[in-house]
Amino acid sequence: MDWNNPAQIHLLINHLPILGVFLALPLLLWSIFGKKPDLARGAFLLLVLAGLGSFIAARSGDQAEDLVEGQPGVTEALIHDHEERGEQTRTACLVVGGLALLGLAWPKAASSNAFRGLVVVGALVAGGLGALAGHTGGLIRHPEIRSGAPIPANSEAGGEAEVEDH
Repeated sequence: MDWNNPAQIHLLINHLPILGVFLALPLLLWSIFGKKPDLARGAFLLLVLAGLGSFIAARSGDQAEDLVEGQPGVTEALIHDHEERGEQTRTACLVVGGLALLGLAWPKAASSNAFRGLVVVGALVAGGLGALAGHTGGLIRHPEIRSGAPIPANSEAGGEAEVEDH
């Protein structure tokens, strides 16, 4: 791992906001419907980490962009779309992370189903935006997931594609 390479840092950190939100959601729901408000603290911690991760991912993404621009198959449109989705995700994760921090600081608020419900809604938005950001990021370097990507003629459904030696 090269900690001086912003692309590697970005690829490592960008999963934290998405995974953090999607791991926090079931805890939050269980805390509400299972009447276990103490579970909310764990969810809130994950959401604070997701917010911090989204900030780092956005910062490293700007630097990673410089490394991939001009590479074959990488277009400005793909980068721009991912950047826009990343900024939306960062904003949503920071808002939800801020709410989670509030819940950690004031346990009385954290025990309120209304407050936890608000955090669930925010986390759903942040998670959806994060999934879109992750997908658009994947489109940059993984042409096989792009709509209309060609399927090799020599591959069969469920089979292995043959690789030609050059």
